[in-house]
Amino acid sequence: MHSNTVNYCAGETDLNRTRHSKFVGKPCPYCGRKMTSRGEYRCSIDHVYPKSKGGDLRVGNKLICCLKCNKDKANMTPREFLEHLEKIGDARASHVARVVKLFDLGAYFHESI
Repeated sequence: MHSNTVNYCAGETDLNRTRHSKFVGKPCPYCGRKMTSRGEYRCSIDHVYPKSKGGDLRVGNKLICCLKCNKDKANMTPREFLEHLEKIGDARASHVARVVKLFDLGAYFHESI
């Protein structure tokens, strides 16, 4: 596996079943909490670069994360989300910083976990 791979993204078939066991129990890339099949930490699909800011619908722009982080990130880019979390002193900033760093290094998303 490529060293700059973010292992939380899904292939097209997985995008239709994000609440299934493949992602449940895996850490959310934005907060580190284990994702669940129900509640605010259930698996959800984030458009890493929001459609409203030119992000596309390709699999490489989709990341499996918990619903809470997805809602909190809203239409921010990863860097904007990091800046927001740092500004409010949210502990998730360290996890989001890793995602931002991987993108800066040319990371790509990979469907295998």
